[in-house]
This record gives sequence, structure tokens and C-alpha cells, in this order.
Amino acid sequence: MKIRSGTILASMTVLALLGMTVPTASAISEFDRAARLTLAGDHDAALREYEAFLSRAPEDPRAPVAAAAAANIHLEVRRDTTAAITAWNRILTEHRGSHWSSEAARMKGSCEEARGRWSDAGEAYELAFNLAIEHDHDTSDAWINQVTMAAANCYDRAGDRPRVILTYQKVLESSPSPEVAATALYQIGENHEADNRSEEAAQSYARVIEEYPSSQLFQQAMQKREIIDRHATLEWSPFETYAEGSRLINQGDFEGALRTCTEVLAASDNPALRECVEYRQIALETTRDGDYTTGCRRLESYLDLHPRGLRTEMAEQTLEENWRPLARLEASSRANPNDAGTLHALGQGYVRARSIDKGIVTLEAARAQDPTDAITQRTLGFAYAGAGRNEEARDAFGVYLDQRPDDVNAINMMGYTCLGIGDVDEALTYFEKYVEIAPDEANAHDSYGEGLMRAGRLEESAHQYEMAIEIDPSFYYSYFMLGQVYERLNNPVKAIGAYEGYLDIVSSGPQADQARAALDTLRTQ
Repeated sequence: MKIRSGTILASMTVLALLGMTVPTASAISEFDRAARLTLAGDHDAALREYEAFLSRAPEDPRAPVAAAAAANIHLEVRRDTTAAITAWNRILTEHRGSHWSSEAARMKGSCEEARGRWSDAGEAYELAFNLAIEHDHDTSDAWINQVTMAAANCYDRAGDRPRVILTYQKVLESSPSPEVAATALYQIGENHEADNRSEEAAQSYARVIEEYPSSQLFQQAMQKREIIDRHATLEWSPFETYAEGSRLINQGDFEGALRTCTEVLAASDNPALRECVEYRQIALETTRDGDYTTGCRRLESYLDLHPRGLRTEMAEQTLEENWRPLARLEASSRANPNDAGTLHALGQGYVRARSIDKGIVTLEAARAQDPTDAITQRTLGFAYAGAGRNEEARDAFGVYLDQRPDDVNAINMMGYTCLGIGDVDEALTYFEKYVEIAPDEANAHDSYGEGLMRAGRLEESAHQYEMAIEIDPSFYYSYFMLGQVYERLNNPVKAIGAYEGYLDIVSSGPQADQARAALDTLRTQ
């Protein structure tokens, strides 16, 4: 929590507006002077004023603000964690009921962690969690998850595994969000497993699967089948089918994913699994049909049935940020069917929502109203490319680039659409232009490298990928492609280095399995 002087002044103003009384005019001036001195960068003087204010008016509602500001100066300016901890402790002892206390405990934990005092850090983080729950502080799920994970990690570093487990059990008792609860259960399972308490571990992993199929940890828990089967009874088939549906969605096979929804609903009466599948089914059918007016009604009915469910937050976000705006555009389009601007906005919305076919039809209608509009042509180009209709994409990008010849995103996509129809020479002209316009962009060299590789110009391709990596060492895709090029150049040493570079950055990236398989083969040659 880095407290800046502007925040302090704002807090003082809010308190004044709320009519909170302050003890003396002197205390007012001390607090005001401290804030102004902080703003001016005179931190030593600001600390003196904060201390004077705290001594004179310890019960003032702004006292925890002053203590937090002092702690921040000690920590951020003086790099004095001991003095910062003293200031945080002041809030925790004198203003424990204030909304500052949970954050003060979290910051104390951070300071103790920086000093390597793992047990003290864990206790401070745990206190932050307890204060947030006890006083009903307005903290997000992410904040709760962060402090509990930090507490558990510090207890783990201290070698205190029982307290790791107790920390997560306390989380489960606090009515956490589904994702936080799943994280706690999974971590309890891992710690039991590490302590050779396989039965307790199996029960925790099984609960993640049965109670939280919405969780990001669901797939990892599914990998614990061997230990679960030794100690628990779980009907695996519907959960495996659900996991297969997730894989099909990632591949863009919505029809296949819909079939898995039907299979799960017919086979399972698990309420958590059925709730997740019902949401998935509504989302997939709405995306397929491109009817967001009907989709909104269906999702609203779903929320009526699951007002505090596993997918409630996601469903509410989907409605508010995506589907309702699209439904309003659909209504506008019905009222003004020949309005090119509305048609373009609606078509673009369909494409973003992955209703590609409906988006293309709508964008084509917009283009019919104004065939010279460059932006509609550009949007259509991306939509056609997303649907694999490369000839049409090339035509649309061509019209757009006649009017906007220096748009590097369109130039890059034009290159890839040319590759898609097998015209490597034309693709190279666009990739060369991309590099010419944006020589300092890693992606430009990456795209050019791919074009050169497709042309069989492998040495030049390797050079372009190396340039992309030099510009941006975190540009992981270039590492993977460089490994492919070096394999074709029969240079196993450099190929191994490229694949290892890729895995160092994204160990679970989209080509991670391919990179590992390539490394296994290369290392045995």
C-alpha cells in the first residue's frame, strides 16, 4: 500500500465533508503540513509532523491515515522496514477496528517477508485475513486469496506445514468465493500429499472436482486420479466429458462442445457440474446462433436460478459487458436496418463474441450500404481471416490498404492471408513492408521470419527470428519457431537452445508439449 500525499489530502477532505470532529486547530495544521511536506518531497519534516499529529490527536479518525503515511515514508523512501513495521503496529494496536487495519497487517507481513522472518510474516498475513473477515472490510476475492496464499507460503518456508493447512481450513470457514475455496482445497490436498496423508489429500482433491468444476484448478485435480481412486469414490465419466468440452472450446469446436453438454446433463445429477454445464450450453448456443437478445433472456433466467452460484459472477459480467450491448445493437438494427454505422458496430460485436458467421453477414450488409468505407473493409478482412476465408480476406484488406497503406496490423494480416492461399511471394512483400515501417517491433521480424521459412529461405528466417528475440527477449513464439528452423537446418545445439528459451518463458504455453517432445528427440540424437 503505497500512500501518496494526494491520497492523504483526499482522505482529510472526505473526513471534513463527513463532519467528523478534530480535537484542535493545531492537530489540523500538523496533519495538513505533513501532507503538504510529503507532496513537496520533504519526507523528514513530514515524518516529524505526522508524529506530532499522532501524539496530539491519537483518537482522531485520521490517525491511522497518518500512521500509514509515516510507514510508507519509512518503507519507500528510507528503506527502513523496522520503522515501517513499528508504524504498522501502531495501527494494529491503536486502530485495530479501522478499515486500515487489515491492510496494515498485510504490509507488515510484506516487510517481515522481505526480512526472511517467515513465521512472523505468516502470522501478519493471517492477521490481515482475520481482520478483514472480523470487521467486514471491503476486500476483493483477489486480496483475500493473495494474503492467504502469502501466509501459507511463508509458513511453508518456515517448515510449518500444519499451519499451512490450518490457514487454508480457516479460509474455507469464511464463506469464500468459489475460486478461493477451490484454491484452499487444492493446497490442503497438496500439503497432505506431501506429508504422506494420502487419504486426506484424496478427499480434498475430490472436493475440488465435485464442488468446483468452474475452478482453474479443476484440470489439475483431475490429474490426481490415482490417489483419489485409492481412497474415494468418484464417478469420473461426466467430469471427463466436461473436461473434454473445455478442450473442444479451446479448439473452436463449439458443436462438439455442445454435444458434451448434452451428455453430461443426461449422465450426472451433480448440482455444481450441472450448473456449470447449463451456463456453458447457453453461452455456446448463443454464440453459435448469434442471437444475443434471446441469449440475454436465457442468461437472466439462469441467474434467477443461481443467484450465488459458481458461474454467477461470470454470467453477470458476460451480460453487462458483452451481451446486453449486443442486444441493444440488435434492437437498433431492427429499427434502422439500413444504417451502415449500426450494422458495422453490430457485426464487429458479433465477431468479438466469436459469432463469426453472423458477424460476417452483418458486416457484408454494412459494406453494401457503403462499399468505400475503409473501416468496414478492415473489420471484414479480420472476420474473413478468422473464418479461414482467405481469398475474401485478401480482397477486403486490399481495399482497406488502398486507403490506409501504413496500417501495420492490416499489412501483417494481409501477409498471413496470402500465406493462407499459398502465395508465399506476395506474403513476403507485405512482411517486408511491415519490417520497413516498424523495424523495432519484434512481431514484424517474427512474421517476416515465418514467411521466409515458408519460402524455404531458412538462414534468413533464423536471422529474422533472432532479431525479434533481440528486440524483445520475452517474445516466446519466436523461440519456438527458431527451434523449428534450426531443426530443419540440422543444427541441434541451437535448436535445443531455442526450445529451452521458449520453455523458460512459458512452461505451459501453447507449444510447450511440442517443444518438450522436440527436446526429448534432439537430446537422444
